Amino acid sequence: MLESEFGNLKQIKDSYPKKVVTMESFSGNTVAGIKVQDLRSFLIIKKNFSRIP
Repeated sequence: MLESEFGNLKQIKDSYPKKVVTMESFSGNTVAGIKVQDLRSFLIIKKNFSRIP
């Protein structure tokens, strides 16, 4: 599925949050603890946050 996006992140053993933004649709919200978000919703959320004073 999205193994190329997650492969390197799975190998990093630290406690920092990890997120993959992808153009593919994804039915879940995490893979092995890595958050997944589609590009469209990522851009909409970022745009809405930029309006907060």
